[in-house]
Amino acid sequence: MLRVGALGPWSFCCGDRERGGLQAGGPPRFSRDTETVQVFKGGDGVTGIEYLRAGRTMERFEPGMATAAGGGPHSLFDRAQWFAAAQPLRTPALRTGLRAVGHYIGADVDAAGLGDPLLIALHR
Repeated sequence: MLRVGALGPWSFCCGDRERGGLQAGGPPRFSRDTETVQVFKGGDGVTGIEYLRAGRTMERFEPGMATAAGGGPHSLFDRAQWFAAAQPLRTPALRTGLRAVGHYIGADVDAAGLGDPLLIALHR
């Protein structure tokens, strides 16, 4: 099941156990001429964030980890690091990631408000 909506100038798509659209080449196609931010939580519990611009991965990381991959700049990673340091130790990585993304896009991205999605893609 996919849910779509708007957060300011951004569109969002939430997938609950949806593997096709937001995986395997979907985000690079979505971001061909724009920006895409993908927040995902895998079945193994790992939370990841990927930011693409014009089809290129600029950054990809797990909140709480020490490094980010991608061509940079790593501004979402830096925000996630700041939020992780400023909140209680056992704050879930998904919450940290959503706070960093919300700060970046200028809108409140809350898992509960979006139906606790496993996958989120934001597109502008």
